[in-house]
Amino acid sequence: MSSMKLTNSVNADVPKNYESPLDMGILPKRKKEKGVNKMKRIDNRDLLSDFSPERRKSSVRSILSSLRSSTQNFVSITLASKQISTVEAVNHMFCGLGGINLTYLPQMYLQIGIVPCLGISFFYCLLHPIVVLNIIKKKTVLSNEAEKNLNTIGAIEYLIEGSYLWLQYWMSCIRRLITIFTVSYHLAICIYLVNYLTQLLVLVMGYKNFIAASELTLIMFLVPLTIITNIKNLHGITITSAIANVSMLVAVIIFFFKCVTIKPDWQKIDYFKNMKDIPIFIYLTVTHVWPTCLFLVIEERMYMPEHFGGLRGVFCTSYFLTIISDTVVSIAAAFMFSTFQDEVNPGATLPDYMLTCAIISSCLFKYPLHFYVCVVSLWQNHLHARVPANLRAGWPNLILRVFLNSTVVAFVLFLPFTNKIFQIIQIISCCCLGLILPAMLNIVHNLIRDKRSLIFSLTLNLILIVTGVVTMIISIMGELSNNKQTFVANWTTTSEIMKTPL
Repeated sequence: MSSMKLTNSVNADVPKNYESPLDMGILPKRKKEKGVNKMKRIDNRDLLSDFSPERRKSSVRSILSSLRSSTQNFVSITLASKQISTVEAVNHMFCGLGGINLTYLPQMYLQIGIVPCLGISFFYCLLHPIVVLNIIKKKTVLSNEAEKNLNTIGAIEYLIEGSYLWLQYWMSCIRRLITIFTVSYHLAICIYLVNYLTQLLVLVMGYKNFIAASELTLIMFLVPLTIITNIKNLHGITITSAIANVSMLVAVIIFFFKCVTIKPDWQKIDYFKNMKDIPIFIYLTVTHVWPTCLFLVIEERMYMPEHFGGLRGVFCTSYFLTIISDTVVSIAAAFMFSTFQDEVNPGATLPDYMLTCAIISSCLFKYPLHFYVCVVSLWQNHLHARVPANLRAGWPNLILRVFLNSTVVAFVLFLPFTNKIFQIIQIISCCCLGLILPAMLNIVHNLIRDKRSLIFSLTLNLILIVTGVVTMIISIMGELSNNKQTFVANWTTTSEIMKTPL
């Protein structure tokens, strides 16, 4: 009788429209225990006891990894351009800020509060594309056509990443308030679809060889297909997601094999140009795509070990193989930079040994830490461990606050040197745009519950697969055409030599 009275008293305090963290998908589902009511509230104060030493170590390692990533991003733009401007420095400083926030997306607004979280979203995710546009304006004045195309494509990839992170930050901030889960994915897919087709047009119009096509394919495939692969709360999406992810993995393998098998002929200027383009594309792609991989593993609850069989096994295994291949390509790019340093970027500001140490140490430190976080999340899910819902207490959060505040102070110090009036106007307009976004999401929220959203997602998924296949066909046809022309030219030259009398 006493237990029944206690249960009734608990239920009396629960509102009718209350959704528990388990129903909202915030906490991993645990085995049902006898005598426990489903509608029982979960006290956040009890969850603080689960902030174990392993969790603290994971947080510290994630912070250190993000600090290293900010340094790596700063070095990458030095490699891609002969000189670095203050605007680019600010841009990559915010890349590091974004990396450290991506590590904490599941409980970000509970960690530092909703107001600081929205402020960070405005400053980083909305300012990022603006800075990219300034970079594009500066890069397009270069006299070298190949280098101009290279920097333009890199800036397009910057713009895609900034737009995606902008949406994801907003979704992570307000998702628990309005309990929507797939709006962010649909909006992100719409943006990526437009950018995907735009880059395909750039590919067809401006690039005709297999190397450039593979580079653009790697950039276009990795982020949008990993997003689509993680739409797990829609029925029937897993089949096309697995196909898309595996096809993207094959494209990465082909790209890596093509880069490794290139044997430059120093007597021909064409090979020299190809060797100049390949490492920069690899490094830019790997450097600016990894936060998305980390975010997808941390924000979305990982499948349990028993889910690595059957169709879900293909899905999960292909995802992990994608990250592994990303690691291999990143390390290979580091050695390519160390080998072809003078040819790739003669005007680099860093000495050769410092450049090599920076890239290789970044590769070796970054990915093991990310895998450690993945394993910890997977193991906690397997043990049905409760995830702390409030991390405001503790010294890891203190380190996070110090880093964020120091970054904002550094940005203020850089601001007077970078066209401050224009940027302040842009920031204010972006904040106004951000205030309109929640109203738009409330309108879209009703559409998500409809079955048409499933058809919409499947259609976009199939379009991406077909577009990727067409891209690879165009790449292969361009390579065959180039080989045929080269073969005919060489055969003609050989025939003329044979006909020439001694």
